[in-house]
Amino acid sequence: MNRPPEICYLRALQEILQRTVMESLRARSTVALAQVAKDAGGDIIYAMDADVEKELVTFCRMWSAHQRFILIAEGVGETGRAAFPPDTTPDNAEFYLIVDPIDGTRPLMYDKRSAWSLAAIVPNSDARGRRQEGKGGAGHNNGPKSCPTLRDATMACMTELPTSKQIYADCLFTVRGERPRLVRRRLDTGAEVEHPYSPSRADSIEHGFAMLTNFFPGGKEMVAAIEEELVRELGGLRSERAIVFADQYLSTAGQWYELIVGHDRFNGDLRGRMIERGIPAGAVPALAAHPYDCCVELLAREAGVIVTDLEGNPFDAPLDTESPVSWLAYANEALRQKIEPVMQRLLRKHGLIS
Repeated sequence: MNRPPEICYLRALQEILQRTVMESLRARSTVALAQVAKDAGGDIIYAMDADVEKELVTFCRMWSAHQRFILIAEGVGETGRAAFPPDTTPDNAEFYLIVDPIDGTRPLMYDKRSAWSLAAIVPNSDARGRRQEGKGGAGHNNGPKSCPTLRDATMACMTELPTSKQIYADCLFTVRGERPRLVRRRLDTGAEVEHPYSPSRADSIEHGFAMLTNFFPGGKEMVAAIEEELVRELGGLRSERAIVFADQYLSTAGQWYELIVGHDRFNGDLRGRMIERGIPAGAVPALAAHPYDCCVELLAREAGVIVTDLEGNPFDAPLDTESPVSWLAYANEALRQKIEPVMQRLLRKHGLIS
């Protein structure tokens, strides 16, 4: 199959990062990998993250012999941006490359669960005057767009960064307008097979996974209260029966993967809005998702998963590494129709939307 060259570059980059991470897991102790390398502002950079930075920059230098682009990634440059080649500017760049080399560092550095390497291509075209989507709520995507945002992405790729005991790892990639392909790669031989997948077609959360992100201290009581009331109103609480399940996959891309392949039915992350509004007072979350954590939203969208902001608008975010981001994601439209009205009422009740 003929693929755009950018997709081939994205896949090649992520395979290099995958090998680098696997070698780190095998060669270094958990204690060494969990050492703090630096605090980049958006998130803490652990030793495992630092291992892949050099590979990312080296690959981008090679790529820049063929195309001009601006890399957006945590830990590069002074502002999370770097030009390739160095004389590239916003006026002559062909595209923006937004990358999260490791989304899910914390569970992976303890060899608990896979992380994901994420990347998306956003063309460097003036987005001013484009048709606006959504309902006109208070999300990132409202008002005239004067520069590209995540919703302008035209290609995306995410590759699994496996634990040391895994022999298979998945990769999802797409071009806008096409259903994503999921390939499962055998790590010892490199052999790949296309793997079938489908988001859940269930029309309720009963006997399925549905939850809100509640990873870190700070605001946990409020998130738990919203989740508890949501499940109760949707009929998921019954005496002496556990019929709705929760899974705190400490990776935004991992959460979306679980929705894409049909494991989960609903998920949402309120932390960005909680931080923006200072709610709850004195106990806001210490860390939110950022745009680079969410850069493969195109994959979820093209697979049929519905990702929105808290107001219900199509998800969008600026191209940076520090803006706090919130989202809600539904495996299908029937689930959205049932869950969204309840979520809207609960978010208003707790001051997270107007």
